[in-house]
Amino acid sequence: MFVDGQIFSLQQQGGISRLYYEILRRMSPSEHCVLYRGFYQDVYDWSTLELTRNIGIFCSFDGRIIGRLIRMIDPLWLEMEWKKSTALGEELYVSTYYRLPRYRTGSRIIVGDYDCTHEHFPELFPNARKVMEMKRRAFSDSDLVLTISESSKRDVMRFYGVPDRKIEVFPLGVDTIFDMEGSPRSSKGCSKRKPYLLYVGSRAGYKNFSILQAAFEQGLGKDYDLVVVGGGMLSPAELEPFSGQVRWLYANDSRLRQLYQGAAAFVYPSRYEGFGLPPLEALACGCPVVVSDHPVAHEVLSDRVEYCLWNDTSGFIEAVGRAVAQDKQTRLRGHMHAREYSWEKAADSFISKVRQRLG
Repeated sequence: MFVDGQIFSLQQQGGISRLYYEILRRMSPSEHCVLYRGFYQDVYDWSTLELTRNIGIFCSFDGRIIGRLIRMIDPLWLEMEWKKSTALGEELYVSTYYRLPRYRTGSRIIVGDYDCTHEHFPELFPNARKVMEMKRRAFSDSDLVLTISESSKRDVMRFYGVPDRKIEVFPLGVDTIFDMEGSPRSSKGCSKRKPYLLYVGSRAGYKNFSILQAAFEQGLGKDYDLVVVGGGMLSPAELEPFSGQVRWLYANDSRLRQLYQGAAAFVYPSRYEGFGLPPLEALACGCPVVVSDHPVAHEVLSDRVEYCLWNDTSGFIEAVGRAVAQDKQTRLRGHMHAREYSWEKAADSFISKVRQRLG
C-alpha cells in the first residue's frame, strides 16, 4: 500500500490527519506500507510506527517564494516515489486528500472522503468550486471511495453521483486516553466561581459558534463561563458577546481529557458534520453533550446526547439545562456508547474493506 499523505503537509493536527495517523500506527508490521508525507508540518510521534518507508522532510518555512517552490517540487517528488513503489510491485494507491498520481498503469486507487461541507455551504468557501471539481475527478478516477459515516456516503452519492457499490464506510474511533477515570483539576471556568461549558475546534461559519454568543447574551452567562479549545485565538468580535466570561486554550489530549471531565457540558452546535469526533470524546469522559439536530449526529451519537435546532437559541439554552442535569447513570451510558468506537476497530475496518474490494 502506498499512502499519499498530503494531508500531513496541510495540517499540524486535525481530524483527517489524526484519522490516518491512528490507522497507520495500528497497522500490522507485516503490512507493506509506504507513506509519503512530502514537505510535512504535522507534529505526530512517528517513532513507534513500523512502516516500510516514511518519506518526508519537516517543513517550517514560510513565505511566498518558498511556498511556490514547494508546490512545484512536491508533486514531482510524489510521482518519483510512487513509480519506485510500482517498480517493486505496488499497485494500491491511497489518496488522503483527493490527489491522484499521473502514472496509473495497473494501479488501483482509493480516495478518502470525510464530509461535504463545501457542497452544503458553498457560500462560505471562496474555493468551493475548485474543491468540488477536485473531488469530482478523484471520485471518477478511483476504484474505491472510503468515507466515515453513512451520512457522508449519502452526500457523496447525492452531490457526485457515485454509485453505492463504489463506496465503503468505516467509522472513526475514540482514543483510550479519553476516559472517566481520574479527577479533573478544576470544574470552574475563567471566573473561578462558575462552572464552564466547553467548546472544541473550528469556529467556521457552519460550526454555528454564533448560537453560543447569542445564548450568553440572552443570559446563559449568568450560570456558566465558556472555555474554547483550538480553532485559533478568539478575535475581539468573537469575544465581545461574552463580556469576559470566555477563555481560549490550546490543549493536548491529556489536557483536553481534563477539560472534558471538568466541564458542566460539552457544546457542539455545528450545523453539519461528516462524523463529529469531539462529542464522542466528551461522552467517553463522562461529559454531557449538546449538539445540533442533523443526520450524522443521530447516526453516531444516538440518544446519548441532548439535541436542539441549530437556529433556536432558546432551545439551545434548554438543551444545556437538560445536559447539566443528567445523572451518573445517564453519563455512564454515554461513556459506554463512546467506547464502542475505537481506533483499533477503525483500522481493522479500513484494512478489511480495502482487501475485500481490491484484494
